[in-house]
Amino acid sequence: MAIAMVAMKGFWGTSFSPLGLDMGTSHIKLVQFKRDRIGVDLYRYGIYSYPAENINKGRIRDGEELAGHLKKIVGELGIKKRDVNISVNSQSVILRVLNLPIMPAKEISAALKWEMERQLSIPAEEFIIDYIFDREKIVNGEQVLEILSVAIPREVVANYIEVVSTAGLNLVKVEIEALSLNRLFRLYKERMQFCQDDPLLVLVDIGGEYSNLLVMEGGAYVFSRTLGVGINQFCRHVAEINQIEHSKASSLIFGGDPFMLAGFQSIATELAELIRRSLEYFVQRIQDNEVDFKSIMLCGGGANVKGLDLFLAESLTLESQLLSPFTFLESQDNMENNYIPAKELNRLCAAGGLALRGWKEV
Repeated sequence: MAIAMVAMKGFWGTSFSPLGLDMGTSHIKLVQFKRDRIGVDLYRYGIYSYPAENINKGRIRDGEELAGHLKKIVGELGIKKRDVNISVNSQSVILRVLNLPIMPAKEISAALKWEMERQLSIPAEEFIIDYIFDREKIVNGEQVLEILSVAIPREVVANYIEVVSTAGLNLVKVEIEALSLNRLFRLYKERMQFCQDDPLLVLVDIGGEYSNLLVMEGGAYVFSRTLGVGINQFCRHVAEINQIEHSKASSLIFGGDPFMLAGFQSIATELAELIRRSLEYFVQRIQDNEVDFKSIMLCGGGANVKGLDLFLAESLTLESQLLSPFTFLESQDNMENNYIPAKELNRLCAAGGLALRGWKEV
């Protein structure tokens, strides 16, 4: 938990980080860091395709097949430290920001479960409930704990535990992708001195079947939402409109100027509108019409699509920037396996954030 880690600030853990494992709809992405006397390096990483839609909205359809793919990857990479942190799609998770009375840390878990059960009218025992103690704040003249609570159905977690254990791994932590992205960004912010005059920042990870939007204040998590548009929607729509194969559409989108393709801009406009509506909801929720978003950062596979960052920035009247995820490493080209292109690093953001959990306090 974040509370227990506060005293470890600045501390890099054991020589090898946990394995950060990001299992999407059609790709397994993983990252492991290594610490030595010189600094920290990207030690193991990879992006591996597997049959599409084995994971749908965070739920595993064929655990045996997925475990087989994962076991093969772990063997090929020669991974020795088998602790693993994973993320679950937000569509299978319940998120709530709760305000609780100030209380000792040991009492928070019980109070949180009671409050979640009261608000959601669900038996707490059917969910695994985690939380992040973000900050103390004043509400209606009283000091309270503002806590981000995360409730994941036990059946979902049980399926993931079975998959990773069958693959020879030990599942340690489960979280949502937005928290992994936030953890990685905070290290990026420390190194780059980014957006010092811009307390509210928008980060969008454009994935395969969906995208994740994250709002941060001073580098801390304040809001997230899953958006139902990912790069697969671009490919399917372009393929349908132009009557070409999905693989051909993907090649054209990533290999040239996608805005010249019939159907591409309509999906880009849909994504921009989803981002806009999410930010409007956030402003409405915090009841502060003076909120002024200035910047948007992009990561994920979709961030590599030529011109998409500029289109979103212009549509939303924001400045855009691509997230360079591993700037905190001592050397990005001193890796123990092959050099990875910069465009692929964007796809490893969530996995990198997962590998840092419990290993580096951020």
